[in-house]
Amino acid sequence: MRRNEEKQGRQAPRRTSAGQRQRAYTRQRRRKRMQLLFYAAVFLVVVATAVVLCLTVLFKIQAVEVEGKSRYPQEQITAACGISTGENLFLADVGDAADKVKQACPYLGKVTVSRRLPAKIVIQVQESAVAGAAVWNGKYVYLDASGKVLEITAAAPADSPIVKGLDIQNAAVGHSVTYKNKQKSSLFGQIAQAVQDTGFTGVRGIDVSSEYQLRVTCKTKAGKTLTIVLGNATYLEKKFRFAKATIEQHLSDEQGTFDVSTVSKEKSITWFTPASSAASAAASSTASSKQSEGSSSISQAENQTEDTAEEDTGEDTDQGGQTEDGGE
Repeated sequence: MRRNEEKQGRQAPRRTSAGQRQRAYTRQRRRKRMQLLFYAAVFLVVVATAVVLCLTVLFKIQAVEVEGKSRYPQEQITAACGISTGENLFLADVGDAADKVKQACPYLGKVTVSRRLPAKIVIQVQESAVAGAAVWNGKYVYLDASGKVLEITAAAPADSPIVKGLDIQNAAVGHSVTYKNKQKSSLFGQIAQAVQDTGFTGVRGIDVSSEYQLRVTCKTKAGKTLTIVLGNATYLEKKFRFAKATIEQHLSDEQGTFDVSTVSKEKSITWFTPASSAASAAASSTASSKQSEGSSSISQAENQTEDTAEEDTGEDTDQGGQTEDGGE
């Protein structure tokens, strides 16, 4: 009896239609979507607040430091970059700052400006070496290997090479030089780069007047002068390496011309002509020339003597003839 009463007391489960189930599912999806939108909005507000705080309150630049050795004082470099303490770290234009430093400090060949958390700007610098100096408008234009103008002065460089054969059209300190002949400027750049890459020292002159007879003049450790004939611009690095090793081992006390123009990938045939031999050859050539001139003068004198003798003989003959006529 009790079980029947319990069964009768229970309510029968309500049956839902398909439409009701669809509406419930739609409401549930809408509720989840609203929750996602709410969370997304909260997240965006938090991010925006964090960004505003970072750009206005946090990450203020407290120091601008310089790393690397150069001839310029740190104060000059930091002033040239245009970034000051108190500015926001992430709003600072580090790329533009590097360009400004290069123009204001032309001897700096490599400049990198970077951010360093939490509040520091670091300027890393590397100084360029003078690859050569070319004459332009009566002054010397100091150039690095890339063709950047480091300095324009009336004084000739003491320890840097003088470059011959470069036709400079315009030059401004801190900017790349412009040439009338780009081919020769490329040759100078290749030679300067090869000198740097091989560690070749003592270069005092670079001649790019002829693209097939490139020459370099250098001083050895013993103070002797050597002219290195490079020929064309092929295998320049190998030519300089070979010349460097040969000079250090055999030619440091010699003076003359070292021809490495035929050095290539397959062979390394070179010639060295001592200055004494060249001078002797020049003297012999001069003596031969003078001897030829002397012989010519002697021949001319002999011819003149013979002509004069013939004229004198002719006159005597005529006079004799006249005398003979007079006797008759």
